[in-house]
Amino acid sequence: LKPVSKDIEPEINKSTESATPGYYTVTLNNGIKAELSAANNLAIERFYYPENVRALLTLDVTAGFEKVRECEIKVISDYELQGFIRTGNTCNHGEYKLYYCLTTNEPFNILSQQEGIAEVEFSGNRNSTSPVEVRIALSPLGYEVAKEENARYSKKSFQDIRKNATEEWEKLLSRIQIKSTDRNDLTLFYTCLYRVF
Repeated sequence: LKPVSKDIEPEINKSTESATPGYYTVTLNNGIKAELSAANNLAIERFYYPENVRALLTLDVTAGFEKVRECEIKVISDYELQGFIRTGNTCNHGEYKLYYCLTTNEPFNILSQQEGIAEVEFSGNRNSTSPVEVRIALSPLGYEVAKEENARYSKKSFQDIRKNATEEWEKLLSRIQIKSTDRNDLTLFYTCLYRVF
C-alpha cells in the first residue's frame, strides 16, 4: 500500500520514524503520517492526510513478489476489495496462491485499475483529522477465510491490535534476558531474536 498516487514514489522522512515490536510510524515528505501494526494474518494501517493532500491510496498486490503468474483485484463494495496473487515460491521451484480481503473505514472510488494495481480515492468530504484505516487479512485457503480473518478483528481498534501485538512480542522477546552495559550489543541481540520469531 502507498498513500499516494501510483505514479509517485513516497519518500520517508527518517527523522520521524519510530518503531517498536508490533508498531511502526513515519511521516512522508508530503506530510502524510502512517501508522502500522498487525495481528496473526491481519495487517492494520492508518494514514493521516493533511487538508491540502488528496486522500489517495495505491494497492499493488504484485509488490515484493517475483514471477507473478496471476493476480486479481475485485471490488466488493465502496469499503472492500478482495483478490489473490499466484506466484512462484522460493527459488521458483513451485507456486502458491495467497488470497486477501482488504477493508477500509471510509468509502472509496476506484480511479484506475490495471494488472495487479488499483488506485483509490477516499471521499473529499472526509474529516481530515481522522485517519483512513485499512485492514488486510490474508489466507492461503480462499477468499472466505481471508474475509473471516478480517471480521475476527472487526471489533478491535487499532490501539487494541497494537497493544496485543506489543504484549505478544514482549512475551517472545523476554524469554531470553541478557545483561550488558553496551546498548549496541543489546540492540543487536534483541533485533536478531525478533527476526528469529
